[in-house]
Amino acid sequence: MVSSSAFYFKFYEPIANPTGLSGEVGGWISSTELQPKLGYLFVDIATPELSTQRQFRKVWIKQEGLGTFEDVSLNIVNIEHTGQIDFVTGSPLSTDFASSPLDYPTGDYGALVDANFSGNVDSAMYIGGTTQNDLVPVWIRQTIATGDGTDVLSSFSFQVKGTKVT
Repeated sequence: MVSSSAFYFKFYEPIANPTGLSGEVGGWISSTELQPKLGYLFVDIATPELSTQRQFRKVWIKQEGLGTFEDVSLNIVNIEHTGQIDFVTGSPLSTDFASSPLDYPTGDYGALVDANFSGNVDSAMYIGGTTQNDLVPVWIRQTIATGDGTDVLSSFSFQVKGTKVT
């Protein structure tokens, strides 16, 4: 049996990644790796009484390892509250921003709308083929419904899957 601890794909923050609910979100990839801890990506927000609350964040996936992969996809796994998190992947050259974490992003391909966020616990997003240093932007949306009594900090993990061909 062969075991490897190599990570071919890593997650990074965008250049605009505020720690609160104000300030621009998104843009190009930064050199800061995403940290896997609760409360790092999304800000704790109160359960809304009158309307649904949405929060948007952007992350970048970078293929760090050597080689070529095909049939690469992004899945959500180990999600605490399945209805709270969904996502969309975009063009590798996308430099889109949101004016705040509470606003839908706009950019190279126009404004994102509800229908764009089709990646969720039941539906992976197909990325295609990748090689070393390829970048994939991912917008993640947290939705907390009116009167939702669940924990507002939904925990989840992303899983990048693909077939290494070289």
